[in-house]
Amino acid sequence: MKWIDTLFKNLLPATTIEEIKLDFDSVKDTPLTQLGLDSLSIMGLVMRLEDEFDFSIDYETFDIKSIETLSKIQSLLKSASLN
Repeated sequence: MKWIDTLFKNLLPATTIEEIKLDFDSVKDTPLTQLGLDSLSIMGLVMRLEDEFDFSIDYETFDIKSIETLSKIQSLLKSASLN
């Protein structure tokens, strides 16, 4: 789950990132705010999605709820790689 390292490095403590990867199935539907991200970190995450994964976000239609959990981010990345 390299995408987790890429997206969350320096946004969450390394120990938290490792715990997420080890226990992904039980935390994948937990809101990012409960995993330790604040609103500013979530915006940083959005920018990383664009930069690291060559993902284009239309900010006029973007809904922050589309990335509120790890499973939603994973689905978004999968759908982007299919296009």
